[in-house]
Amino acid sequence: MTDEVFSWIPTSNNQGLVAGRLSYISNSISAWRTAQRSTPAVARDIEFVPALGGRRGCVVRSGQLLI
Repeated sequence: MTDEVFSWIPTSNNQGLVAGRLSYISNSISAWRTAQRSTPAVARDIEFVPALGGRRGCVVRSGQLLI
């Protein structure tokens, strides 16, 4: 990851996803709706998946998406 991940906000996540620079984010519905409006081809490639597990089985409890 690049250093910019520490300053991301939902809007930049949406923009990064639509631009094809991101593949996994937490604000899934917002990004999907943004892609539907601005780039329908990207929206069709978005899938919702359970949260990824972290160290020792830790899981972020949030909706997720994966392209």
